[in-house]
Amino acid sequence: GSLMSAVADSGEVKVEGQFVGRLDGFRFQADHTDGVNAARAVASAAQRALKQEITSRVTQVAAEPDEAFSLDDGGVILWRGAAVARLIAGPEVLRPAVELLPSDLIETAARDSLHRRLTAWLSGFIGHALAALFTAREAPLSGAARGLVFQLGEALGSLPRIGAAQQVAALSDADRKALARLGIRLGVESVFLPVLLKPAAQRLRGLLWTTSHGVPPLPIPPPGRISLVPPEGVPPGYYDAIGYRLLAGRALRVDMLERFAAEARHLARHAPFIAPPALLGLVSAPPAEARAMLEALGYRATPGETGLTYRPIRKRPTPSHAPRTASTLDAAGPFAALRRLTPA
Repeated sequence: GSLMSAVADSGEVKVEGQFVGRLDGFRFQADHTDGVNAARAVASAAQRALKQEITSRVTQVAAEPDEAFSLDDGGVILWRGAAVARLIAGPEVLRPAVELLPSDLIETAARDSLHRRLTAWLSGFIGHALAALFTAREAPLSGAARGLVFQLGEALGSLPRIGAAQQVAALSDADRKALARLGIRLGVESVFLPVLLKPAAQRLRGLLWTTSHGVPPLPIPPPGRISLVPPEGVPPGYYDAIGYRLLAGRALRVDMLERFAAEARHLARHAPFIAPPALLGLVSAPPAEARAMLEALGYRATPGETGLTYRPIRKRPTPSHAPRTASTLDAAGPFAALRRLTPA
């Protein structure tokens, strides 16, 4: 016979007053029912109640404010605490796609409506959380600066200076000022947006990277942690994506890398130096590991009477913003060889 069924505001589904399961978002989780025939009857009755409830929920989601949605650490989109969708790889790292969680209760038209609303929310959420990056991407920049910002976007907000050397070298003084106004720092070791080194931004950057690369979500360093030994099995590119650089087996946050490298350059300016505790303390690592990080930056350690002394063993390139003289410009030009053969 016909059974009476209902869905409570809490999501509890009851048939003839008896609890038979729970509606979590748009997925029905059935409770155990004794007997095959009883289970079929209960399922049929529950479906009638669920169909009406799903229609109501779809309408509600379409009208919900953005505050009703959130993104958990596993890349799952929550609607008022209920899991409804997850992130999957999209056309680019900053534009992941939305995949609704499996449910036999949602019809095609309702599914499309949900997908549109959640996609719109996700786009706004990413744009707000990484606003500095999107502002830079939309700024009216010249070719070289625009190219650098594109690289910065692909890298989620920070990249090694060496990987952007050509773009940086092509920047004019006006480009550099424009990038500075956008909050972009052109460091000696890295190009980065300092504002995107905050924990909330790092968390989202990590999710976007793992989603784009098809790997499970990975933990970010605890708030305030400037360096750490990467856990085994974490892809090296993950730390670049969240604003760290691997150096001698440790991941060091890029802003602290700049401070560490700048202090070392200052000490090495006039003579070999002994690494003071203040320098080694910048990387929050045991002294032996800090010294290894210093060597990874290009300094050779030599035992001395008062301890290890360091001297640079690699010549740093001329800063890309230094003026280029006529002799520098012509040295590799097509007529250079002819000039060397022609008497002055």
